[in-house]
Order: sequence, then C-alpha cells, then structure tokens
Amino acid sequence: MLLNRENASRLAFSLFNNIVRQCDYLVDLHTGSQKRINQPQLRADLDKSEVVAFAKHFGGMTVLHSPPGDGMLRAAAVEEGIVAVTMEAGGPNRLEDEAVDYGVQALETLLENLDMRKASRFWGAPQPVFFESEWIRAGQGGILLSEVELNDQVRKGEILGTVTDPISNTGSAIIAPYDGRVLGMAVNQVVHAGFAAYRIGEEKSAEEVEAKAELSDQTLEDNGVKPEEPAAPKEEEEAADAPREEEDPAPPADDTE
Repeated sequence: MLLNRENASRLAFSLFNNIVRQCDYLVDLHTGSQKRINQPQLRADLDKSEVVAFAKHFGGMTVLHSPPGDGMLRAAAVEEGIVAVTMEAGGPNRLEDEAVDYGVQALETLLENLDMRKASRFWGAPQPVFFESEWIRAGQGGILLSEVELNDQVRKGEILGTVTDPISNTGSAIIAPYDGRVLGMAVNQVVHAGFAAYRIGEEKSAEEVEAKAELSDQTLEDNGVKPEEPAAPKEEEEAADAPREEEDPAPPADDTE
C-alpha cells in the first residue's frame, strides 16, 4: 500500500497520477550524469511513427534513437499511451547558459508547433537524427584526457582521448570505431577499465528515419498489433514504484542506455 512506501514513491505516485496521466505529451528534462556531458539532444523511440512526428516539433535539436528502458518515467508514460521523449542537455551539478538556452529555444518551438503559445523565437533549422549510436569505453583504468569536444565530427580510427596509468606511466588510446559525431562524453577524470567515455552517433536523414518508423508500424499491423496512439486522460489508479530517471551508462554491469 502507498502508506507503507518511502517518500520518493509517494511523490512519484502523486506526480504520475495527478500530472503525467493527464498529459497527451511528455518531455522529461535531464542533464548528463556521473561526470558526463551531453550535446543537447532528444532521446526518442524512432521506431514509433507518432514519436518521430512529435520529435519534429522541436526545431533543429539533435534526435537520438533510444527506446525507453524498464522503470524509466518515459517508459511508464508510453505504457499509458502518452507520446514521450527525454531532452538531455549539458552536465550535472552546474548551470550551463548555452545548454539552457538551447533547450528553451527547442521547447518554445514545440509549443508554437502544437499551437499552445506564440513563440518569441522559432527554430526552423534542419534536424540532425542519429538512429545508431554507442558508448565507446576505456580499455584500461587511469587518467582520461580527451582530444575531442562535444559535437565534433570524427573519423574512423581517430583518437578520441587517452587513458594513462599514473603509476606505471603506461597508456592507451580510445579510438573512434566509425565515422560519426560526439553526442556525449565524460569530462577528464580518473576512470576504470570499461568506463563509458564517448557516445558516437551515425547521422541518418529524416526520410530514412520516417521510412523505418513506417516499416515498424506496418510490421506491427501485419502481426495483428495496432500501433500505439495517444490515449485520453485516465482516471486515477494506484501507481507502481517510482519511475527512475533516464541515465547515461555506468560500467557494463549497470548499463541502462
């Protein structure tokens, strides 16, 4: 019962039932975690045509294909028939004016496109879409020193950074496995072997993404499953445990993205 839950679960119950369940759309705002920073981006399940259409309303913000994992707020919203995305920008425990401005501009464009309010500025730039991405990990422990920056375009074989063991003075390079763009990265710090250091994405055209989403919807229909549509607001029901935040990956055992 709710009365026997900790405070976080009580807050989650109230938030989800009184606010989230009444929504047609959800934008979950996040920063990077664990001393990582992110290029401002939307994380969205681009296999769903309704999510692809919603993501277009944010103007020129980068979109990264990322289906929601179990326990995430975005996943809980999707189960209720709510079209949901996560917006990631900047790093944790600091205020970054540029990242904040980027996010505000995207949200103002969204509200304008949904006819909810008139935007003071409208973002109509082309939208970079990354359907494939992965975290490139450190091969050894030591001190990480980067040679690239967020949003850099990198080539296959390019050195992203180096990790040096301060005791043995031996080191190794972290190499880009393919051409792509740096969408997220760890700040310079002491890392362990397997630490997720750089997120590299491969850009796709909007047409390619739409075609893939339509194919996914058609596959569902062929198998007798109707693609999800936004649901009408529902009556209050008892919620499950608190949905957890969407996270950047920790070491391999804790990977969530």
